[in-house]
Parts: sequence; structure tokens; C-alpha cells
Amino acid sequence: MTTALIEKRARRVKRQRRIRSKVTGTAERPRLSVFRSNRGVVAQLVDDGILYKKRGIGMFVTPNARDLLRTGRRDSFFADVVDPMIREAKAIGIPLNDILQHVRSYGDA
Repeated sequence: MTTALIEKRARRVKRQRRIRSKVTGTAERPRLSVFRSNRGVVAQLVDDGILYKKRGIGMFVTPNARDLLRTGRRDSFFADVVDPMIREAKAIGIPLNDILQHVRSYGDA
């Protein structure tokens, strides 16, 4: 390989490491990974918290992936279901105690 090609690859790796140190993807807001080649452009949405790669071996699930997914689903449940329900109940005049009593009637899930 020529030194120009080696320097070009080194600059690309340096640029990738600099950007990756500042940008991470989450389940709510994944990062966009773009690869350009002579054949075309490939774009991927990447969630950095769940999977990780081991070079030459493959991709693996992080040990705390279950907790990350459960926390994300819990937060989105409250934001998407519970908060609108409480706003609607207040709008039509249902007291919060009535809602809590109705939920408790189902028992612990």
C-alpha cells in the first residue's frame, strides 16, 4: 500500500474515534452510521446500549440489556399510556383516588 492510502485510512479511523467518543445511540434515539464506498452508500441506525461486537467472533448481548430494555419500556409506558390517561381523567372529572382504586382492584401484576 502506498503511504497516501495508509494516511487516508488513519485519518478516517481518527475521525471515527473522535465522533464516537461524543455520540452514542440509545433505544429512543439511535445514532446514524453511514459508510460510503465506490459501490454506494450504506446507512444503519445503531443502538449502542444493547449489543456489542467482538472482532472476529461476532455480536453479543450486553449483560445489562434486560434492565435497559425494561427501563426503556417502563418509561415509554408511563409517557404514552399513564400520563395521557391521567390528563383525560382530570378533563372529565374523575378523581385520582378512583383511578387508583380501580387499578388496585386488579391486584399486583
